Amino acid sequence: MHFSGIHVAVRPSAIRESVDLLESCPGVEVHYCYPESGSLIVVLETRTLAEQEGGFQRIRDCSFVLAAELVYYYDDSKNTTPSIQVGS
Repeated sequence: MHFSGIHVAVRPSAIRESVDLLESCPGVEVHYCYPESGSLIVVLETRTLAEQEGGFQRIRDCSFVLAAELVYYYDDSKNTTPSIQVGS
């Protein structure tokens, strides 16, 4: 499995619609929501790296999304410690 932690910025006025839209995407779960700033912390879980790339692009293409940045990535098929931590 492949896991990504993604920071998503949306318009604060559209926070509820953004959460609903993102959570309708396969493999996407919104873990934290900061309505005042329009910040969301999203986890994307997929079986393959190709699905991970496609899912990330779908998040970026969602209406209401102003920006989406990868913060964390882990591939558990390698049974190693987390492979990428951005901004640590």
